[in-house]
Amino acid sequence: MNYAYDIILNLNNKLYDFFDWNDSDHVLHVKKIPLFRVSSKVIMDLTYYKVIVEKTFLQKIYRKTELYTKGYVNFLALFSDGANAIAIKFDKQGMILQRSKFLIDEDIEINNLASHLKLNSLNYQVIKLDGGQNNKTRMQQKCYNFVFNNVRKINNLSEIKYLNYELFSIKSDSKKVLVSNLKKQFDTNYLKIYQFFKLINSVE
Repeated sequence: MNYAYDIILNLNNKLYDFFDWNDSDHVLHVKKIPLFRVSSKVIMDLTYYKVIVEKTFLQKIYRKTELYTKGYVNFLALFSDGANAIAIKFDKQGMILQRSKFLIDEDIEINNLASHLKLNSLNYQVIKLDGGQNNKTRMQQKCYNFVFNNVRKINNLSEIKYLNYELFSIKSDSKKVLVSNLKKQFDTNYLKIYQFFKLINSVE
């Protein structure tokens, strides 16, 4: 069994990059954890899909992850193709429970270690696409929720017309046009849009 040592993990239902971690997150300081080199396809499946691994694999990693708090984690392991790495926590049936990325220096170290290991075949079944994984940061998601919760409440045509013009220079009182343009432009202009709606709320 190959291991990585002294790793910080932030296990969540959603997969967050290290720069998106919050101070309130419950992080694990791992003393020792199994490391497996797998193919790039396996990394993609583990990242974006709900999968279930075979019981024989669970037996192999059972309580092999040791924490600095002297405790152990039943079913937790690292996977890397030498370029991309991910930590996965499984339930006792082999289903993915949580995932974690890494601090940047630890990510480099894990991938470097894995690149020198023999390729492992991981037997698993893909259940479905994991809808919980998205490309928005926590701040983007917070802004998105705030904006669209406000838009949902607006039914006044003059307000909709005002928003369409102020945000997109479009003369229209269509709510469908407003929502469509917000979705198209949100990722590139989310702070501007969020601040605009915050300003409107403060005036009201």
